[in-house]
Amino acid sequence: MVGPDGRQLALAAQHFRRDPAEFGLPPAADYVMWGMTAPAAVFGHPGPEFFRLGAAELLALAERAVADWHPSLGALIRLGEPGYVVPAGIQTSERPEPWPPVPVTLVGDAAHPMAPVGISAGVALHEAGLLASRLLPDVPLLDAVRSYETEMLDHGFAAVATATRHHGGDRSG
Repeated sequence: MVGPDGRQLALAAQHFRRDPAEFGLPPAADYVMWGMTAPAAVFGHPGPEFFRLGAAELLALAERAVADWHPSLGALIRLGEPGYVVPAGIQTSERPEPWPPVPVTLVGDAAHPMAPVGISAGVALHEAGLLASRLLPDVPLLDAVRSYETEMLDHGFAAVATATRHHGGDRSG
């Protein structure tokens, strides 16, 4: 859910069809995950002091951030388990100047972190396919990496710009 002032609430339900313990993982119950993002001014805690808040304070901030939304959202946040509540900052990247290729490269958010708007996985998959298409037996590795990185930078930083606009509430492009 997106508010006009940059507040966003992401929700995801996890329903296990099979007990994770069947696969050697710790047993787990179904749950609903939420994440609240907003400009620092909305939370009233810009700067490093935000990261020193405890779970109860963070839950209260998130609840206040949706106080003027549907009451069920505040109720959902109040059900949050404090042990799983953590502060996080959103970092985006600025396009770097090209660099000399080396035999290791990056894809997706590893190459160009972006705001969470639901496109990062698709961008990373596109770039993985692009990289795979450049890695050909008759092409020297560093030439393939250079070719990939040139296109990845164009595609990736266009995605960063789109994510930044969308995260700020602008859905026009």
